[in-house]
Amino acid sequence: MIFRCHFAHPHITIRPARGQPADSRSRHKVSKPQIVTLTNVGSTTLSITSIKVTGADHGDFSASNTCGKSLGAGAACSINVRFIPTQTGTRAADVSITDNGGGSPQEIKLSGTGT
Repeated sequence: MIFRCHFAHPHITIRPARGQPADSRSRHKVSKPQIVTLTNVGSTTLSITSIKVTGADHGDFSASNTCGKSLGAGAACSINVRFIPTQTGTRAADVSITDNGGGSPQEIKLSGTGT
């Protein structure tokens, strides 16, 4: 699974953790989680409305998180994304983060290859 973040906002940072899982996976086999860190670098509490997988192949990815409904100034949480391809070929989706941090929703591009 390949994660690319096309997002730069002055109050939030998103970064993939080290150790990315393989970018291909057999159909219906669950990948190890890719852990993405969401950090509130602002000086006020971030209110989080939702964190969900969206996009054309959203059914091929799952996301769970430790973020809750708010994130204090300087605090961080984890978003765990798994790839579970239902078809062969390139699969793509986004993790969409809706919040009050401006520029919402922020999106993390996801892609993987089902084999």
